[in-house]
Amino acid sequence: MLPKNLKRYTFVKTSLRLLKNTSEHLSIDETDKKILRLVTADSRLSYREISRHLGLSTNTVIQRIGKLTANGVIKSYSADIDMKKLGYELTAIIELIAPKFIARKVLDELSASPNVFGIYYTTGNIDMVIIAKFRNIDEMNTFLNGLHAKLGDIRTETKIVFNTVKEDFKPTIV
Repeated sequence: MLPKNLKRYTFVKTSLRLLKNTSEHLSIDETDKKILRLVTADSRLSYREISRHLGLSTNTVIQRIGKLTANGVIKSYSADIDMKKLGYELTAIIELIAPKFIARKVLDELSASPNVFGIYYTTGNIDMVIIAKFRNIDEMNTFLNGLHAKLGDIRTETKIVFNTVKEDFKPTIV
């Protein structure tokens, strides 16, 4: 008989191996970093405005942003929306444990939810951490009950954030 934690160990070991094999790091120079900082701070900047800020030609900026986009460094351009002003007062951190055989179904279900802002595979005693936002407790309970009804054999533990100190997913380390 196999030890109870062997399945989890195998899952984590496989996940770490996959991470190691799929991790591609691009080397970017200081000019690319400056472009990324500007675009991160204000995605509405035009190529011309970026070129003025950096003292580069507009064509150089266009080529560099095109390369950063083609290589997947720039994934999209978006607005920074204050979810509280739209009524989403509650942030939940949901720890989830699911059997391996329904992992894809869990990911599909979570990814389809507009309330879910982040899904992270983790090491340790839990499989995933989910960051989600809700208007209120009732909406969160409906979400969790629906998740359990659709997926069955999962376990969740939910933590409610009562004070957000920092919430900014824009990279500043570039």
